[in-house]
Amino acid sequence: MSHAAIIAQYLADVSGNALTMGTNLFVGSEPKTPANVVTVYDTGGPAPNQTMDGRCFICYPTIQIRVRHASFLTGDTQARALLQEVRQITHQTLSGTRYLGVFANSETIHLGKIDTNAGLAHVWTSNFRIILEE
Repeated sequence: MSHAAIIAQYLADVSGNALTMGTNLFVGSEPKTPANVVTVYDTGGPAPNQTMDGRCFICYPTIQIRVRHASFLTGDTQARALLQEVRQITHQTLSGTRYLGVFANSETIHLGKIDTNAGLAHVWTSNFRIILEE
């Protein structure tokens, strides 16, 4: 399973986010409707390093979380809440993978408005680097 899919499932499982996979939460591809969606993308990352004792690899994948919402205030609040939620993933095992930490590369970025099949919507992105053991 991709790291974007694992993080998206984590967000769906966390109470209070009101996100449902396939309804308003997607992985790897953003639908044209509805206007209000969250999409998580795998974005690569540097090559892994093997530990000194050779028992495991430390990997550094990266992801992007994109929030699209018709309301600027609601979307901005959601984007910032997701940033905080994902940053809390430390020393947790998700889908059999040991996540040592998820770190934001920057604050949430508002990219402006786009036209969707459901009307105009604002877009925000947050980019993260992950450190995990394999």
